[in-house]
Amino acid sequence: MKSCNVPFFIVILVACVSSAVSSLVFPFYNQPFPSILECVSKSGNQDICDQFLFCAQIKAAPYLEAYYKCVNEFLPRGIGKCSAKEELYYNREMRTKLLNCVKYSHDFEELSDFEKQIMYDYQDCMEQIGQFCFNYKTV
Repeated sequence: MKSCNVPFFIVILVACVSSAVSSLVFPFYNQPFPSILECVSKSGNQDICDQFLFCAQIKAAPYLEAYYKCVNEFLPRGIGKCSAKEELYYNREMRTKLLNCVKYSHDFEELSDFEKQIMYDYQDCMEQIGQFCFNYKTV
């Protein structure tokens, strides 16, 4: 077995930086949001997608602005739609790019208390859509 000769302080530094970056992200964007996004996008049900898009508008201003910027950057032809042949945001790769673009756009801890509450309201709305979608997919 080959040994790794990385100085210990570098390992600690990388661990600290990694930990710090993850704490800056709105926790909901790590889980369960990606699962909800996949369920809705692949549902083939435009009503579920419309409800999801309604909830998406609830974000705090910095995240909402980032969402529009990221959509314009990655999806110049629009976000697509939900049908038997189409997925919202086109495919998983595009959804991942979009999510990461929004997710890392702002430090959640720097939001005001009011903005944080808006994000928690957004989370509640998305969780309701997710629950509906997961139940819809199992019927």
